[in-house]
Amino acid sequence: MIKKIFEDILNFTNQLDKETFKKYLIILTIILFIFIGGSLYLINEKSDSLINKINSTQKACLDTNYILKKFQEIESQKKSLQKNLESNAEMDIKGFFETFTRAHRIKSDSPWTSNSNILSENPELEEITLQALFKGQTMEALVKILKDLEDNEKIFVKNLKITKEAANTISFEITIGTLKSHQK
Repeated sequence: MIKKIFEDILNFTNQLDKETFKKYLIILTIILFIFIGGSLYLINEKSDSLINKINSTQKACLDTNYILKKFQEIESQKKSLQKNLESNAEMDIKGFFETFTRAHRIKSDSPWTSNSNILSENPELEEITLQALFKGQTMEALVKILKDLEDNEKIFVKNLKITKEAANTISFEITIGTLKSHQK
């Protein structure tokens, strides 16, 4: 069958005069260029579209991995916070601070003020704070106190006000806090 088609084409081209043959050859060449050019254009457009989809899929994958990593970090922090809250259930902030001040050989210059507030951001948590004023201290002593408070996961420094006194002394008002689960 292919042989027959090929023979028909040869017979047709042999019957053409030179001028008509050139016209047909030019038309055939133009048609081939249009067909090949159009095919290349469509292939290029399709490949660009696929590359864009691959890139957006990769970006979505990276975003998803980032979100998953952040979620796992938050879950870990949530578990740690829950563990701390459970261990804080019996924590007495006044007792802690009394032991802490004795260990650091410091004495408050005013009575301690203790407060308890339910957090508006999370009504399941209760913040217990204690405020104290210390006068005649050194910056070195304050740094040591803050470092030791920072090392304790159950306590946080909520507020600190430092006032310069004499040449090498300061006074500071510190508010420490702890979180507990709020019993409804």
